[in-house]
Amino acid sequence: MRILFSLDNYDHATGGAEMSMQALAHQIALRGHEVRVFQRDRSVRTYDDGPIHVHTHPLPASHLIRDQDLDTIRWNRHWEPLLDHFINETRFDLIVTQNRLLFSTVKVATRRHIPVAVFVRAFSMFCPLQFRSREALTECDRRCETCLPWRMRLKYRFIRRNLGQYEAGLRSATLLIANSIYMRDVLHRFYNLEAEVVYPAIEWKRYESPTRRADRVLFVKPQYVKGLPIFLQIAAQMRDTPFLVAGKIGRHTRRKFRGLDNVECLGWVKHMKDVYARTRVLLGPSIWPEPFGRVFVEAAANGIPSIASARGGIPEAVGKGGILIKDIFDSSRWVEALRRLENPTVYAICAENAYAHAKKFTAAESLNQFIRSVHKAIGLEL
Repeated sequence: MRILFSLDNYDHATGGAEMSMQALAHQIALRGHEVRVFQRDRSVRTYDDGPIHVHTHPLPASHLIRDQDLDTIRWNRHWEPLLDHFINETRFDLIVTQNRLLFSTVKVATRRHIPVAVFVRAFSMFCPLQFRSREALTECDRRCETCLPWRMRLKYRFIRRNLGQYEAGLRSATLLIANSIYMRDVLHRFYNLEAEVVYPAIEWKRYESPTRRADRVLFVKPQYVKGLPIFLQIAAQMRDTPFLVAGKIGRHTRRKFRGLDNVECLGWVKHMKDVYARTRVLLGPSIWPEPFGRVFVEAAANGIPSIASARGGIPEAVGKGGILIKDIFDSSRWVEALRRLENPTVYAICAENAYAHAKKFTAAESLNQFIRSVHKAIGLEL
């Protein structure tokens, strides 16, 4: 069977959506299917990613002012004929897509009567601000024009056009796949559409550390939406606890860490397994209602329990392998939870539960969920 992945980003980024799609593509190829990828890139080229044939093509974007909404409109306008021409050369049995090129991909696939599966992993198709600090199911009133900053209001018609095209693409897809039950519920609330749930594929070998010298509390991506102000309060109140911070830190943010001698800032980290080797607890005080929360599963694969916000899809990623905080802006709740995990008995139970929960998110299990969803909706046997 021939399967095409039509994507704006397959392997030139390190986000969860890209890594999950790479893992799925490889799992499908290992089953003997012919897998090709057609992705946006800076130049026209063809190369092999293991058993997968990757083809790239550039798309025009403004060189002066980068604007995601305008670029998305421009990209899809040019991607449609490029994809149409690419499909002329090979007959595909299934097309898989996600994110910014989904509506042009669905349009071409529908016109050619090829089944198309769309992964719903991001908030961009529902909210121009991607619910930076609002809970999508309970706090969004769907009146975009009232909460946009004034600079975005000036291009509101382009924002509405993109949202409309995303909706049209979702409605025309043969199969919709959400990366969590939470995202499935968001899709139903906003567009009254149903989706199958396929959890992200986590390739354990990327994150499992054979040696552990764990004594640190880890915070990943020091950004406001990830809970930076909450973390700073926690670190200031727990001077006796050593913390690690992994992720790029700008000059303005770095100033906020002054005086916190118990915090070690690692900067951007390529191999997270080295960080997990030093981690005893993962801290996730996210203000943003994350669609899933891949980092919690990565940590759990090493038997590391998490203390995390009870928002978005995070509870699904944490499971019973940690402690969830509802009142996220009360730093005392986080401190109390960290103190609880200082108890060896409590920690051992959470660590064991975390490792057991992580087994639900292997690449093989994600593939099985995908196969069942495709067979149910399309009737194809992968």
